[in-house]
Amino acid sequence: FGVWHVADLVEKFLQKEEKFFVQYRYLDALNADAAKVEERIKGINQAAAAMRTDQPIDDMEVVKIKGQIADSTKRADRYGMKADSIVDEIESVNEILSNIRKRMSTCRLLSDFKVAKRRWALVRANLRKICGMGQKKKQLIQSRRNE
Repeated sequence: FGVWHVADLVEKFLQKEEKFFVQYRYLDALNADAAKVEERIKGINQAAAAMRTDQPIDDMEVVKIKGQIADSTKRADRYGMKADSIVDEIESVNEILSNIRKRMSTCRLLSDFKVAKRRWALVRANLRKICGMGQKKKQLIQSRRNE
């Protein structure tokens, strides 16, 4: 990747993750639009079937309905192509993220950082205990003064 600093690696990871989420939301919106278009096509087809059985249809209405069906089908195809391209991009982002995770698990610097983080957590926990003891001591002294 050409990244030598952990902060840069994390920043790139977060950028990819954010891009992935935005693309996922866009894909979801496209799928919702495609579903609406399919419902519209279904309604038009049902209306056309009802017109066929009920009464003779004007040729202009048939041409209009066929045009609407063709337009809706084209739109659905475009949404499908966009969704496919976004799925491909999401898969490539997932592959990049999995490679980053693999590299992070084998990085000696990050493993040292994890050890330091655990040690710092222990220090903080001990400091909290010490501060807690100090507060208890102050309370005890204050309660003895009040007696």
